[in-house]
Amino acid sequence: MKSECNASAAAWIGIDVAKRNFDAALCVVDSQDDPRAFLNAPARTFPRTPHGCAELVTWVEQQVSDGPARATMEATGRYSTELAGWILEQRPAWSPAILQPTLAHNFIESLGLRNHTDRLAARGLARYGVERRPAAYRPPHPQYSKLRDLVRYRRTLVEQQTAEKNQAQEVTGTVAVSRMQNRRLRQIAKDITRIEADMRALVKKHPGLKDDVALLVSIAGMGFVVAVTLLGELGDLRRFASGRQLAAFAGLTPENIKSGDSVHPPTHLLKRGNAHARHILYLAAMAAIRGQNSFQRFYLRILAKHPDQPMIALAAVMRKMLVVARAILIHHTPYIAEWNPCGEPSAS
Repeated sequence: MKSECNASAAAWIGIDVAKRNFDAALCVVDSQDDPRAFLNAPARTFPRTPHGCAELVTWVEQQVSDGPARATMEATGRYSTELAGWILEQRPAWSPAILQPTLAHNFIESLGLRNHTDRLAARGLARYGVERRPAAYRPPHPQYSKLRDLVRYRRTLVEQQTAEKNQAQEVTGTVAVSRMQNRRLRQIAKDITRIEADMRALVKKHPGLKDDVALLVSIAGMGFVVAVTLLGELGDLRRFASGRQLAAFAGLTPENIKSGDSVHPPTHLLKRGNAHARHILYLAAMAAIRGQNSFQRFYLRILAKHPDQPMIALAAVMRKMLVVARAILIHHTPYIAEWNPCGEPSAS
């Protein structure tokens, strides 16, 4: 059956997700599809609940009785992953894709739309699916999701602790304020201790996580918090086909810009991936280059080539640490920086 997108071979459902509702647009495409026909694609608003997802399924299947269907949506944190989970429960064949916000935004902007509404965004996301056919979202195992929630809240607490300490240095002569700040700092410290205990209990409960963390902490600069943050934010590192793919997912690939003979700004990180993973890798790299190890020597070699751009060298260390983390999990072998000619490990 053909919809207003004038196609029948494959259906794409674009979904613009909000807190309480989501807008969905249906585009069924064939080789004769008009590139602007998506503007008239049928669209409808549904409640963002399992029942609303069931209504979406019924609505789509009433219009498309032949050919496969897939869904695509922009990443909106829990709202999008929760909806994707409901779709996978009710219609696994839809294989929903969750797009990076930058990619979705830039594509919709490229369509030259004069207006910006939720339904137009849904139609634009449907059009993205038609043209780009993005890879399906793979939900993480529950233990990784729980770990991610714990490490993110711990980071929130640490940021609050830092803010309170900075504020305490500015307040003088007010006893009541100082007492409240000290009480607040003590409570935050207790909460951090408690959440770290919960993280360790979760890791201990799952043998696979426990083994992975034990391997990751063998890397110079990586402690327990760094290890669990990487696993919580990036999931099982072994699922990536290559170290390059993993680095790109984390936003640790360089972006080169060159136009003509005059426009050639310095190379910098693309930063389109997981910001939480980059933050913890930055801290790990800073710790690693302070010690006598292979990461410090690697940092100094890069720095010698770019003496005025230390962040280039530090970013290279961050990327190397992440690639090494994936490798030791794949080979299930603790990190050993160097080997002597006889094949025996030696300390770096």
